[in-house]
Amino acid sequence: MRTFTIAALLIVLISGCSHSRFVKPLNPGQHAVTASFGGPLIKFSGAVIPIPLTSIGYGYGVDTNLTLFGNLHTTSLLYGTGQVDAGVCWNVFTVNRFGLNAAVSANMTMDKWEKNFRAWPVVDLNLTFDRKQGGYWYLGCNNWIEFTKQRSHGVNQERQLIFSPQIGHMFLKEKWRFQIEAKYILPYVKNQPNAVDYIGLNHYGATGVYFGLYRTF
Repeated sequence: MRTFTIAALLIVLISGCSHSRFVKPLNPGQHAVTASFGGPLIKFSGAVIPIPLTSIGYGYGVDTNLTLFGNLHTTSLLYGTGQVDAGVCWNVFTVNRFGLNAAVSANMTMDKWEKNFRAWPVVDLNLTFDRKQGGYWYLGCNNWIEFTKQRSHGVNQERQLIFSPQIGHMFLKEKWRFQIEAKYILPYVKNQPNAVDYIGLNHYGATGVYFGLYRTF
């Protein structure tokens, strides 16, 4: 159980707050394979670096307003915890160059030692602003919902909502998309004392940096 706690709580609850998978839906019938890298910034050997979390995924545009997607978290898999997320991205509305988009998904984990299973509903909300060409900006928030009453070792679960504001940009090419995102993970939670030295304002939360690559076809 101790090993699962390290993998599930450290990687999933703190580091596993990944970037917005699909900020806006794909075109109808369009496919995309994706890869991502990044995580919370930490101090390591005197340098500030992101925790190197990686994932690969796939998305499919069902229609103009809806895209299905799924992802495999490859870093947590290397540590013995299978982690996947799957969901939908939905365009709520678009007015001129502005839009509101929601991504609703489930993030699920299972360790290889005791087959402990956990699942979290996740809701991303993003306001988008289209540039005249080459991509769009977005501003929003990532929300993980925690249903369990207790954490490991009988410790009470104090927070049922894991909230993280985010800002990013999606660069659009004919067949490729490149994404960069900054996220402030749990800005209302003290990050000290902790085994990891997270970078946050006044020792609260953790600043995350993420990069995404998309190949559409």
